Amino acid sequence: MITKTVTLKKAQDICRQRKATGKWFGVTMEKKTDGKLRRMCARGGVKAGVTGAGRKFNPADHRVLGIWDRAKKDFRFINLDGIKEVRVLGIRYIVK
Repeated sequence: MITKTVTLKKAQDICRQRKATGKWFGVTMEKKTDGKLRRMCARGGVKAGVTGAGRKFNPADHRVLGIWDRAKKDFRFINLDGIKEVRVLGIRYIVK
C-alpha cells in the first residue's frame, strides 16, 4: 500500500468525493462522542433502508458526513474534524 501525507482539508475532500460517486473507501477517525478511534469501510449513495422522513438536523452544521458502514450494515456519520486517515484504491492518506 502506498502512503501519502495530506492535510485534513484534502482528506475531507477525498471522503466527500468518494461519497458523491458512491465508491467504497476506508476511513479512520476519532469519534465525537468519546474520542475513541473508529475504523470503517464506508460508501455513499446507499438508498436501502431510507424511509424518506429525512434527518432532523443538517449534518454540515455538525461537521459530519453521512455514509453507509459496511461492517455495521447501517448508516453512520464520519466526524470530519477527526479524520486520521483515508484509504482509497491502495493508497493510504495520513492526515498531518
